[in-house]
Amino acid sequence: MIIYEIEDICGILKISKSTAYSLVQKKELHAFKLHGIWKITDEALSDYLAKALETNSPL
Repeated sequence: MIIYEIEDICGILKISKSTAYSLVQKKELHAFKLHGIWKITDEALSDYLAKALETNSPL
């Protein structure tokens, strides 16, 4: 299992930090906090991408 931080997700998805935090806040991208830092698993990222592709929504 790979665990990403918000900054990693920003680079992968080519989005801003505020957009990444918004996705987490809206629970569109599942994340958890570890020692006060948001973490996202590779599975959560894959789920988010699959849902985005299904709905043809922009990433």
